[in-house]
Amino acid sequence: AKKRYLLLVTDDEAYGRLNPPKMKATGLEMIKPSTPKAARAILQDCLKEFVYNNRDAFDNKVTQSWKSFCASEFKVTAYNTSANGLQKYSDAEGKAIKGAPMHVGGAILYNYLLRTNEWTNRFPLIKDGEKVRVFKLKAKNPFGVTAFSAPGNPPDVMLKMVAPWFDWDAQFDRFVLTPLNRIVVHGNWNASRIAQATLF
Repeated sequence: AKKRYLLLVTDDEAYGRLNPPKMKATGLEMIKPSTPKAARAILQDCLKEFVYNNRDAFDNKVTQSWKSFCASEFKVTAYNTSANGLQKYSDAEGKAIKGAPMHVGGAILYNYLLRTNEWTNRFPLIKDGEKVRVFKLKAKNPFGVTAFSAPGNPPDVMLKMVAPWFDWDAQFDRFVLTPLNRIVVHGNWNASRIAQATLF
């Protein structure tokens, strides 16, 4: 099994006594490059309060994090991965077929919107194997896929079409609340309980 832990280092072999102590993480979402940049910052901020046992500060930061996450732009709230198999999972019309992986379906949607709106002369298509950023879409969206993928920030004209269907609750839960709770549950804390007052 892969190592997953969070430590508060007070003494370092190379630097001696650390004041203030330094937080060190291994195998956690807060340091993984695939985790959205905005989520990594929130996790580091909240877990710092957890390791120092600052419950009130932790609760406040979890509450504030929902607002800050939703106020951030696409490229820092979407997660990073590679889109492979674009041709394999596309039909004759250039739409995603049933069974396409979520992020691949999102990349096929991006290319489909470029072609059908005749934007390919202004913006490049996503190529097979290219790195993309992915955002979960609401279940009842008009695009027939479960996510939207784009290389970096999508064109504003496309974002206006797709952004109303972003599932912020699902994105926040997957990349902030769930990773937080995997750690803070060991102190009998619960980030989801705090966030519910803000989300609902």
